[in-house]
Amino acid sequence: MGLFNLPASEYKDIHEVHLLILNEELDKHQNIELEDLISKAKSSLEDKNVTTYIHYLNFYDEEFATQLFEVFNSHHLFDRPILLDITSCPHPVLMPIGEIFISHMNKAVTLAYLVPKSYDIDLIREIEKQELPGEIRRYGLVRRNDDVLALIAGFESEKAKRIVEEIQPEYGYLLNDIFTSDLEQASIAKEKMKLHHEIIKLEHFKQFHLPRYDLHRIMNSCQLIHSFHPDKNIIFACFGSKIQRVGVSLFVSSEPDLALIDIVPQELSFKRISSGLKDMLFYQLKRNLNSEGEN
Repeated sequence: MGLFNLPASEYKDIHEVHLLILNEELDKHQNIELEDLISKAKSSLEDKNVTTYIHYLNFYDEEFATQLFEVFNSHHLFDRPILLDITSCPHPVLMPIGEIFISHMNKAVTLAYLVPKSYDIDLIREIEKQELPGEIRRYGLVRRNDDVLALIAGFESEKAKRIVEEIQPEYGYLLNDIFTSDLEQASIAKEKMKLHHEIIKLEHFKQFHLPRYDLHRIMNSCQLIHSFHPDKNIIFACFGSKIQRVGVSLFVSSEPDLALIDIVPQELSFKRISSGLKDMLFYQLKRNLNSEGEN
């Protein structure tokens, strides 16, 4: 598995490339944060002469992983230190990013993420109902049955219930940021618990803490669950924060015996579910290479 130096609140490394991936189905006039994303990312870097590449891809196309690989390949990004902005990336996009990093990147990658001030939970629930039923997709190892489901809880309770019904696991873990000293985060966690009360009541499900923004601890938590069931088929499903999804995707991509399941909506909504800017987080990823490679 790769070595990850995480996170860096004042990250000041020198990058050659700033990569921003946007959804081609989203009208450009709706990307009101685009210039803000670029300027904030660049202002955090020591080298202000960073080349910015902006690519519009179809996030939900079955060929997205191939398209993303071509973006990296066309700009020779596998051997260049890059800053990758994941703020506008939905969950299905983050698994191919994890696979590319684990399998192909030879230089350090810094992920940038703008943390919003607030979320419209009611709107999230409304959009979820519009998007269901969606297509179930599996990533990683495909098997006949999965014994253990590690479900990262978010505000999308209908998706979570559908995954539980789809997998019907022998063992289950409901992961959430339930233990926190931050009053705001505690309030958010409480709302999530209300939405997932039906799953919590299932006897074969145990609750498990998963940090919201600490990528290193997120991956450690995944590793811990993996160690609990060395002889079982484990599948992950993540409807939590984007950083939680990044951690899960990186971990699943680095372990050949694991899988990840997702629900891709049939009908997309482009309504804004968050507002404001609370913070900007940076996560430096550096992969361990063999003796013939370079760090």
